[in-house]
Amino acid sequence: MASTFFGLNIAVSGMNTYNAVLNTTAHNISNTKTKGYSKQVVNQQAKNALSLRTSFGMQGTGVEVTEIANTRDSYYDYKYRKSTTTFGYYDAAKYYMSSIEDYLYVKDDKSGGLSTSLDSFFKSLINMTTDSTDTTKRAEAAGYADSLGEYARKMSMNLQTLQNDINTEISSTVKQINAYAEQLASLTKQINSLEVYGGQANDLRDQRARILDELSALADVEVTEKVPETGSGLHQYIVALGGNILVDTYSYKTISVETSATKDNQCDIQGLYGLKWSDGQTFNIRSTILGGKLQALFEIRDGNNGENFNAKLTDNGNGTCVGKDAKGKSTITLSAESITGANNCDLAKLSIPESNACLTIGGIDYKYDSFEVSVALDGTYTYTFTLSENLDATSTTNIEKAYKKGDSASIGDSVDFRGIPYYMSQLNEFIRTFSANVNQLQNAGYDMNNDHGVDLFVGLDSKTNKQMDMIELIRNTKDGYYYLNGSKVFSFSGNIDDSADPTKITAGADKNDATLIDYLKNNEYTIKKDSEEVVSKNGIKGKIYTLVNKDGDDTETIFIPDDAKNIFSFSSSSTEDANGDVHSSYYGITAARFQANKNVVKDGRLMAAAKYPQEKTGLSESGNLDRLVALQNDQNIFKQGTPTAFLQIMTATIGVDSSKVVAAATNSENIQKSIENRRLSVMGVDEDEEAQNLVITQNLLNAQYRVISVMNEVLDKLINQTSDLTVWCQIEKCLKV
Repeated sequence: MASTFFGLNIAVSGMNTYNAVLNTTAHNISNTKTKGYSKQVVNQQAKNALSLRTSFGMQGTGVEVTEIANTRDSYYDYKYRKSTTTFGYYDAAKYYMSSIEDYLYVKDDKSGGLSTSLDSFFKSLINMTTDSTDTTKRAEAAGYADSLGEYARKMSMNLQTLQNDINTEISSTVKQINAYAEQLASLTKQINSLEVYGGQANDLRDQRARILDELSALADVEVTEKVPETGSGLHQYIVALGGNILVDTYSYKTISVETSATKDNQCDIQGLYGLKWSDGQTFNIRSTILGGKLQALFEIRDGNNGENFNAKLTDNGNGTCVGKDAKGKSTITLSAESITGANNCDLAKLSIPESNACLTIGGIDYKYDSFEVSVALDGTYTYTFTLSENLDATSTTNIEKAYKKGDSASIGDSVDFRGIPYYMSQLNEFIRTFSANVNQLQNAGYDMNNDHGVDLFVGLDSKTNKQMDMIELIRNTKDGYYYLNGSKVFSFSGNIDDSADPTKITAGADKNDATLIDYLKNNEYTIKKDSEEVVSKNGIKGKIYTLVNKDGDDTETIFIPDDAKNIFSFSSSSTEDANGDVHSSYYGITAARFQANKNVVKDGRLMAAAKYPQEKTGLSESGNLDRLVALQNDQNIFKQGTPTAFLQIMTATIGVDSSKVVAAATNSENIQKSIENRRLSVMGVDEDEEAQNLVITQNLLNAQYRVISVMNEVLDKLINQTSDLTVWCQIEKCLKV
């Protein structure tokens, strides 16, 4: 039975409830602009009624607050974080791809660029044709060649600086992830300590959710909250990143950056970071589920469009792929048979590190110090890698098993993204191919000293910083020959029956088994019977035959090696001869080490303008200069066409790649904002709505005050105006009935 004063208790319950509503509304209004805050609402219910055992049965006892809950929606939280991960990826990619575009694609022709430098070089050659004996014009042409090298080096330096910046950004991003992990674990502990007995830590949950929102921009996260089966107690809170657990309730793992001692690409800067979990687990930086800013940073830093090195384990001549070099160090032999489209058998595109890199065989890395390459007449490239450490018996057995199965070895990770290494390799391809074609003509022509021309474009040795003498073999797609130091090398999968007689060299099936002499006749060449015994700069012995054109003039030369199995060889390391001259293949030229021959820059007389010796045509003959000028419009140097066309396609590619990323970033941002707006419609604070709640709550509180006032008046009359205790007791008795 309720007492006479129970009405006051009911009114007080209302006052307490609506006071909680008032305070919650004030809290919502105060946090209208708080990032990550979710609107809170007071959930209420009628208190348990009393049984009066009267005709009317039950009597209400007022109202009570069941909980103060937030309005957060887990579905929209999930969708928002996924969209944030996508936007975080494209936003980071947009910034750095735009930087690459700025370095490689000069929109203002007046500011220069590689294409402009190339055009200026050819214009200087054309100007030189008016008087090839003019030393001023020769010096000008040599100067523009020097400028071309300088600009290429600048572009390479910019890309390497950008790669270093991204590497630093990776470290900063990892530190931020670690900080978030610590905060998530700490907040979860605080939340559990408050909610273990049934409370609701709304503000702390909002803080935790906000951190998750920010973390999702850095990498893809999966969140799982497990409620105890009993319905009370501690919640288990798990946050996974990249498929690995980052936070498990109160504990968390950190990620550390590890400086790699090896490189995946030739032009990578030293000290690129890998990642490792604090519990020793390997962090997969190539995971496609990593997502967010972190994945974008790794892809742009390391992206090579999947064109990494891959070659089969092959016989080294002893029935195995494992061997020893002259110094007793372990070696592994590989071969690549295709000449078209594969970077591992196209020296212009070859981008594997010369040393301090790893061959990966069967998932195991074997670090190497250097490698040697031989090129067969049919275009097969055979690699022999010298390892940093000798193989033990177990490793030898494992590699030999892989060899018998026909397995391959690879260098670097396949990253299906055109990042910095890709564009570095594009620069290198242009520089190597262009240099080789220019030098080929230079070597074939004559300078003003009546000597064969020296290389116009060279590289700097990475160790000694000396200017290198190039010994490369190149391939010309127009006539199907290889060129070795200015001499043609017949290819077409031919077989040398008698190296002393070029007429016995037969072509492959693609040439209908025509003999070399027939092939030359079809191209209006004849071949002199006499030959010259030579040894190429890289030690290949063979004979040189002179070609005569239809006018009876000596033109090109054909180099025929004595060893049909090896028409060319080179080492990843440059070599220095007894005279102190450094020799290297064009593989040794990178954009970072590319320059014009300083000897030619100092003395323009070394430009090989003449096609023939002076005693035949005189000093002013400039047939070779005409051939150099013709390179500008030669459609056969690159598969893309002319040198200018190659650069145009390269810059157009980065422009398209950058535009795609910008468009994707814009689209993903719009999606994120759309989802955010939907989420805010559920959890956001509406000031107008909260103002209405204030008015409603005020009216409800005033009603409770009125109830108390009425009760006060009644009780005052009962207590103060009724003095007869007997009457009062009678009234009380009647009320209880």
